[in-house]
Amino acid sequence: MEQPFTDQDMVLYFPNLWALVRGDYWYTRFFAFILAVAILGVITYLLLRKGIDLSTPENFLVFASLSIWTCVEFMPGMHNRYSYPLDILLVILLSYDCKKYWKYAFLCIGISLYLYGWTLFFPEEGDAGYLLSSVLYLAGYMHFLFTAVFDIFVCDKDAEKKV
Repeated sequence: MEQPFTDQDMVLYFPNLWALVRGDYWYTRFFAFILAVAILGVITYLLLRKGIDLSTPENFLVFASLSIWTCVEFMPGMHNRYSYPLDILLVILLSYDCKKYWKYAFLCIGISLYLYGWTLFFPEEGDAGYLLSSVLYLAGYMHFLFTAVFDIFVCDKDAEKKV
């Protein structure tokens, strides 16, 4: 019954937005949750309003990747293990368009491997470069988000409606 109260940190070995902001868990967790839900809601609204076909594998994988990336970027108390499904989805996306998705897969997997190796081999060293990792991870998320939105609203001239 005490498990929900054991990890009361905004950052748990993961370079998300809260590694940059460093807010107090009890004061910022509600705002962080609302922010993540709002971003997911806007993304879902845009996809539904535009009528994007999520039955195609690439569209589904992009939406799933964007959803996971949004959650790990903006939710409080995220651990690096929560980003592993994102790494797997980005590797799968490479099979659809390697030129388009390689930079996201390289960034996410590279940061995951770096942080996993750091916590595995140097747990007592403290800071693992979370500031730089957080900036890179947030920049990668923003680029992925704007690329997906650009593809929806600008490049969506064909009937298939790719994300």
